Order: sequence, then C-alpha cells, then structure tokens
Amino acid sequence: MPDGIWRKFTTKGFWSVSVQGGQESGVEECLMRYESAYFRETPTGTYRFWNLDGTEKLGELYAPGETPGTIFCETQGGTGVNDERRPGGSKAGDATKGNCRGQFCVNDNKN
Repeated sequence: MPDGIWRKFTTKGFWSVSVQGGQESGVEECLMRYESAYFRETPTGTYRFWNLDGTEKLGELYAPGETPGTIFCETQGGTGVNDERRPGGSKAGDATKGNCRGQFCVNDNKN
C-alpha cells in the first residue's frame, strides 16, 4: 500500500504488516507513529506476503498493544520496539522522515 504497510483484506477486515521505514517506524513514544500492525516484515519470517506487483515478502506475527505515543519526535532513529539492537530485531526500524516536532507551523502567516 502507498502508506508503507501491507494489508490482507478479508471479510473480517484486514491485517497490517509493519515495514522498515513505514508508518510504525521511528521513535516509539512519538504521537504520529502508528502501533497497530499484526505482523512485521523480516527476512526469515514464517509468514508470506505478496506486494501488488507480485513480489514476495516474509514476516512474523507481531501482536498489537503498544502504548500510544506521548511526544512529538525530534529524530528519525528507531527507539524501543524499533531499536535495531532489540532482542529479536526491530519492528519497523528508523523513520523515513522523522522529526515530527520540527514539521509544525503554528503561524499560517509565516509560510
């Protein structure tokens, strides 16, 4: 999907897969980060997913239930579940853009 996650649509809804640099990546405590994926992309996973172009990816089950964020991040680096040094590997790694706090413009006349 264009928003950086993979989805499997069924009659019961969909399952999402977090991908490196996607919407679940970056600072774990960031308010702008999603935390609802049921699977995570891994090179040696036991589940198979297919992109719209037919390419295959592997992944593992990753139960949602993380605590929602409470800050606006100032970096791209993955922390907590997204830390590369985390036992078992990172969920979604570093953010592609990051620095959510620096992207706000409170005064419309300024820009």
